[in-house]
Amino acid sequence: MSNFKLKDLQLGNLDAKNELIEDTDDVRDIFINSYVIPPNFNFQKFYERQRYFITGLKGTGKTALLRYISIKLEEDPDTYSKFILFKSDLGNKDISAGLSKTNVYDTDNINEEKDYKDLWRWFIYSEIVFFQNKKEIELFQRNNTWSIFSKKVLAIKKTSSLFPKIKNGNLSISLKLFEHTELSAQLGFDKKEDEIKIDFKEYIYEIDELFEELESSTQNLNIFFDELELNYIKKKQYKKDANLIKDLILSIEKINGICRRKRFNVFIYSAIRSEVLLAISGDELNKSLSDFGESLSWYGAGNDENQPLLNVITKRLAYQLNCQVKDVWSNLFPPKIQRDDTRKYILHHSWYRPRDIVRFLTLAQKQGGEKEKFEHEMFDSIQYDYSSSSWNELVEELRVRYSGSEINGIQRIFNGFKEFFTYKDFEERITYIRNHFSETENEKHLLDKDIKPLLEILYRIGFIGNVFNKFNRNMYQFSFRGNPNIDYEKDFIIHKAVKRYLGLK
Repeated sequence: MSNFKLKDLQLGNLDAKNELIEDTDDVRDIFINSYVIPPNFNFQKFYERQRYFITGLKGTGKTALLRYISIKLEEDPDTYSKFILFKSDLGNKDISAGLSKTNVYDTDNINEEKDYKDLWRWFIYSEIVFFQNKKEIELFQRNNTWSIFSKKVLAIKKTSSLFPKIKNGNLSISLKLFEHTELSAQLGFDKKEDEIKIDFKEYIYEIDELFEELESSTQNLNIFFDELELNYIKKKQYKKDANLIKDLILSIEKINGICRRKRFNVFIYSAIRSEVLLAISGDELNKSLSDFGESLSWYGAGNDENQPLLNVITKRLAYQLNCQVKDVWSNLFPPKIQRDDTRKYILHHSWYRPRDIVRFLTLAQKQGGEKEKFEHEMFDSIQYDYSSSSWNELVEELRVRYSGSEINGIQRIFNGFKEFFTYKDFEERITYIRNHFSETENEKHLLDKDIKPLLEILYRIGFIGNVFNKFNRNMYQFSFRGNPNIDYEKDFIIHKAVKRYLGLK
């Protein structure tokens, strides 16, 4: 460790998507040699294509796990990966431009009865065609069926969006790909025209039939959809995005079912936030995720010092320092912080998610970059900044259910409130805020609602937990520590990581 300083450590990005985008040899080397498979996660079933949906709270490492799966699958030299990043490759603006006019054919008003499954299947088909044609790999035999399938997929014109432009159920397709071929006559296309309008639903069904008639070749493609987000910004947009996400999940299940049945060398994986699933759940969706998904959680039975989550950072640091994992704590950390064992202190300021640990240590690293070890004072100095960023993380979870002004109302409720409180305390707090501080209609609407659903959501995202007495000492129960159900009869505690930012008493 001589001359090694904290600033030299690569603790990892807060969002694994950024490492995925960089994907240099050095970044990949550190990642693959230090990755820790989450406890109780059946990696083999994903490797063998028996499961393909990964669910979990924001920051639990879903993107990193997808990346690890892709790298392990790529150990076969005939296997390729493609990542679709829902927030960037499929940005909200692009998605809206392509999808707000589909399926019901006439207006931009998107409601829960409308679906995008046809469009998502076309999108996935287009990715497959791109890989086979542009990357010159052999997913499917290049026979006449492939020729027709690929031409029909590519004939759908893309706009500046990633999706075809649909109007009244119709879209324009280019005939240039069919020039000088018998296919044009077989399909009834007039060679004098450059493009024609066709019924999108009928056209995609024809492509579906062709897809099932393809014959596998020698190479493999795995497509990974990541970051299926949902934000309550506008009610209309929210419903549309909810349908968008739901139908992508169902489309993935359908295409994977075909690929498994036909023994095709194509497979699709996806990561989905737990809060998004709760907002869009339905019987059909729940069955899909139950049969083909697995939840990602880092909490394991046992004491704090042996929690699997700690291995995420210690294994990464040990690899960089060329030391044993067990020596990382003595080499880099003080034995105690605020009278707690350092490992316990770090865990209890987290939501048992890799992102929290990285966020916490990165702030400390910035405070003492020239030092060779983390020191007690570094963690003292970052308390407010970490508390503020922790609140921002929780806000991202709340956006799935609440508008911006409603979230402001939630913060107003807890600013200056008590760290420990009862259900009755909360009722009285709501009444006080309603009478003195609510400023917008949305805030008033929030405060007039039944408070139990609000407490349930706050419990589910880990903002609050329950307090219970065991052996004459207080014990704390949180959703992220294996206790999914709130108890309204017990006292509540607000997570200590946000205590400083909210000014709790």
